[in-house]
Amino acid sequence: MRRTLIMLLFGTLLTACVSPTGSANRPTPVPFITPHTPFPSADAPSAAPMATTSTPSAAAPPPAAAAPAALPPVAPVVLTRTFALMSAGASFVRGTVQVTERNGAFTASVNAAGLPPSTLHTVHIHLGSCANPYGGMHLTVLGLLGTNAAGTGTLTAGLAPVYVSPGHYVIVYATSSPQLIAGCADLGSLA
Repeated sequence: MRRTLIMLLFGTLLTACVSPTGSANRPTPVPFITPHTPFPSADAPSAAPMATTSTPSAAAPPPAAAAPAALPPVAPVVLTRTFALMSAGASFVRGTVQVTERNGAFTASVNAAGLPPSTLHTVHIHLGSCANPYGGMHLTVLGLLGTNAAGTGTLTAGLAPVYVSPGHYVIVYATSSPQLIAGCADLGSLA
């Protein structure tokens, strides 16, 4: 009995989906939706498009906004300033200390001439100024600068940003031992 009732209910549902002529019912178009392809009927030829209706009061959706243009790659920010390396005492040292900032990373390049040929020279940063190079407080070691047969050499090293401001100076010592100062350069800010 229960099975019969279920079959009868299922049959009624199927009958409701079929029109009296035996073809399946087409969905009723909604006035504000315009289908891109027509709904073909089972008894109509496939080339015949279905008429669609639209109401004049229906608002068209706004046009899609154009995608934003891709931004060009950002060039790295590079700031550079060169400070004069002057002789200290009886030495003949001359040169430059060039400080470069590239996107927040600092580098110091010490270029020195007038040093003894084929030797090593300790390079430090002190707090103070070249006006009193022996009176400043030692802060950090930049490294060892080696000279060639002509007595010139270059040292490039990373540098903490705190040292790139007035009140700091670079010392090039006469040897690898930090005793006798051969050259000095006052530092300042890059701005």
